[in-house]
Amino acid sequence: MLKLLQRFVLVIAGLGAWPAWASHDPLHLSFPENPPLSYTNGAGPRGLFIEALRQRSASTNLVLSFESRPPKRILAEIEANRSPICSVGWYRTAEREAFAKFSRPIYRDRAITIVSALPASTFAEAGSLSVLLARGTYRIGAISGLSYGPEVDRILAGHQSMVMRPTVTVEQLLRMVVAGRVPLAVATEEHLNWFLEREPGDTRLTRLALSDLPKTGPQRYIMCSRRTPDELIKRIDALIGDGLVPGHN
Repeated sequence: MLKLLQRFVLVIAGLGAWPAWASHDPLHLSFPENPPLSYTNGAGPRGLFIEALRQRSASTNLVLSFESRPPKRILAEIEANRSPICSVGWYRTAEREAFAKFSRPIYRDRAITIVSALPASTFAEAGSLSVLLARGTYRIGAISGLSYGPEVDRILAGHQSMVMRPTVTVEQLLRMVVAGRVPLAVATEEHLNWFLEREPGDTRLTRLALSDLPKTGPQRYIMCSRRTPDELIKRIDALIGDGLVPGHN
């Protein structure tokens, strides 16, 4: 009877323990559509982050696979913490630190910018994004589920009635601005340059010079669920090194 009870205790203890990450297990990385850093085209997952991780993992025994998923779904899955899962290209915020683990920084955005298809002179007297939104004249588009860094997030949170949060891609949001459906939009320099390179005939989008926007963009990370073993995070950090894109960390 005692031996049977001991076996029962061992079985229950084993069920409560999450198995260690085996070196031969593949690592499935999700990513939001975030061109040119991570995106999907006819050839599958592409982008600076995807290519850099593929190249670096080729010389290791860490097998990677990639899948594009909507930002809000990625956040929900990581917060649910049902399994070890990771996603590429996220800002590290206080809210996310409460439910996720983060890798070393993989990249620093060039800058966050506000764009419009209206003449820049329309907004000349505003001077800052805070003043522009406080006037209550022009609404701004920001993608649902995405952060734009602590400074910009704080400004948007203070003027929620002036912020539209469509569930769209970066390209779709910028097309909404071009079409006049949204007067203003938040974008990174990377987003805007990528879009303009593919829309050579469209010169209507202009960057607004606003004093309360940070001079450099936030850093991006690989974000993982709490169930992700620390051993795996260390292996991811080894792949990242000093960053995935030289000179941008």
